[in-house]
Amino acid sequence: MDTSHIERRDLRRVLLLVLVTLAASGAAAVSGVMGWTLQFGAVGLVYAAAGWWAAGAFERPWPLLLLTAPWAGGVGAIAIPAGLAHVYPLLVVSVVGAVAGYGIRRRSETSSRSLGAAALFAVALAAGTWIGMPNWLAATLGRPDRPPDEIAAASRAFSFAEPARGLAGASAPQAFAGRVTVLDLWTTTCAACFKRFPELETLSERYAGDPRVEVYAVNLTVPTDTEGQAEAMLDAFDYDFRSLYADLSFDDAQETYGIRGVPAIVIYGPDGEVTFVGRPESNPVVLIHNVRREIEAALGDV
Repeated sequence: MDTSHIERRDLRRVLLLVLVTLAASGAAAVSGVMGWTLQFGAVGLVYAAAGWWAAGAFERPWPLLLLTAPWAGGVGAIAIPAGLAHVYPLLVVSVVGAVAGYGIRRRSETSSRSLGAAALFAVALAAGTWIGMPNWLAATLGRPDRPPDEIAAASRAFSFAEPARGLAGASAPQAFAGRVTVLDLWTTTCAACFKRFPELETLSERYAGDPRVEVYAVNLTVPTDTEGQAEAMLDAFDYDFRSLYADLSFDDAQETYGIRGVPAIVIYGPDGEVTFVGRPESNPVVLIHNVRREIEAALGDV
């Protein structure tokens, strides 16, 4: 019996498996340009499609190991030792997506209910993308690196340079006493900060008529800044929120507030003490470290 055609067919399938694996890994990596939230959904879809293909090409599920190993293994090798918990879901969803795609196609061969299974996966992936991932990011990235008492002590030394507009010559606790003050920290090199400014504008408008709350965008200096660069960059946009220019570098802000990066939110209570440090998350579906909730909690002391 001539088995050469079978061997050639098996070889082609294995080669295709390698190509699909490389394509899936590449697509998952490139989807990072969309941000972690949308990347979660994109990775799930990519690997669900890869799992679907594997179910049609192979009788047994072993190819799922090869499909997911480069991406899941690579992400895990980087994230786990470094404690980058915020990217763990990107590892998990690749495996879940591949298994789901494989299982849905297998089910379609024996049952008419595969459409329901596909719909259920789509709903679960959408919920994970739009609700689960934002809350996970808020929980893992919204925690400062320093204990609250250290942040409170260090923040008392925070001061402002002479700003183009806003406050001048007062330290933060003195300037903010008697009301809740929200500081959105940003740098000229932070693209994500500029993407967040419309949300800051909405937040500012929400409390525009409330004298108990003030909202500011606070620029932190970085070594590449030039004279007047921050003011010019922000003036290019038609925002109404107030701006302050801090006598504080990004590195010093990390030391002062324990922030992991920017954009970041710092909330001062009416006593001039820091009540919250975290991500600028005001999305109502985010229940963990939500800025609006933190503001309302701080208002209880006014």
